[in-house]
Amino acid sequence: MHPEARGREILFHHPLPVLDNPRTGSQIRPRRMLDAFRAIGYEVVEVTGYSSERVPMMKHLGRQIRDGRRFEFCYSECVTSPTALSDTHHLPTHPIADPKFFRTLKQAGIPSGLFYRDVYWRFDEYRRKVPLPKRFASAAFYHFDLAWYRQYLDIVYLPSLGMAASVPGSEGLNLKALPPGMSTRLTSDTQRTNTPSDGLRLFYVGSITPPIYDMTMLLSALKFLPKVQMTLCFPESELGIFADYPKDLTDLVEICHSSGPALDDHYANSDAACLIMGPHPYRDFAMPVKLFEAIGHGRPLVSNADTAAGRFISTEKVGWVFNDQ
Repeated sequence: MHPEARGREILFHHPLPVLDNPRTGSQIRPRRMLDAFRAIGYEVVEVTGYSSERVPMMKHLGRQIRDGRRFEFCYSECVTSPTALSDTHHLPTHPIADPKFFRTLKQAGIPSGLFYRDVYWRFDEYRRKVPLPKRFASAAFYHFDLAWYRQYLDIVYLPSLGMAASVPGSEGLNLKALPPGMSTRLTSDTQRTNTPSDGLRLFYVGSITPPIYDMTMLLSALKFLPKVQMTLCFPESELGIFADYPKDLTDLVEICHSSGPALDDHYANSDAACLIMGPHPYRDFAMPVKLFEAIGHGRPLVSNADTAAGRFISTEKVGWVFNDQ
């Protein structure tokens, strides 16, 4: 427990429920941040959930703040959709409720910061996948979010500062890097008892959907590395995508669809975690949760050099990086 945090109240804002057993990176981070604030001693007041839960909380807290209640700060985790469209029906039933709440914080002198998860909506893949009317509506609310961030937030955190170039109006934001953290999961089985003759076992967990997560480069390399054994762990919903890769490449790997604690055995049975994929501008700034998850399991990483993850791996000396050529 941090002595300066003990007993002090903070606000934790997130426009979705914070799950007890998160599965994806976008679910894991809010859970871990909330737990971390509590672990160091803060009294955390949650402002989370869908709008039907969140809006009454914000109105109640807003009244208390205007009457003099004080908090050390407010930390917010945004979601991949615009804030106003984060409900399951994706309709803007309370479009100004969250900005009004943060305006109240600013007027009361309560510092606020928000983690801005990604800008996938700025890339061609998003434009190709999302119908034009929905895309226009979403873009308007994405820009609306950024407008009130500039007006009311003290800090906006990014996975890496390289993302700033893709954020519209980033020059009007106070930007800081806040990459994912990790939970240490070292066990007595962390060190594999293999010998050089056993070969190398690599493990990849995440999406395999091109073009951002294109496995072709990695799978092609395996053709020339007979002593490398590769396990791909991806969502079962992407089996159709896996089938679209050339069969002579997919035959070279084992596959699984594990998540959460079920990943522990896969990490324990691997020598290194792999982040080698085809080049894409998105990966210039993306900092995958799985990078830090692998470190937490005591596994070195193998990655492309010219990516945010690769630069981190090289700088921190936690693995090996390779040029794409």
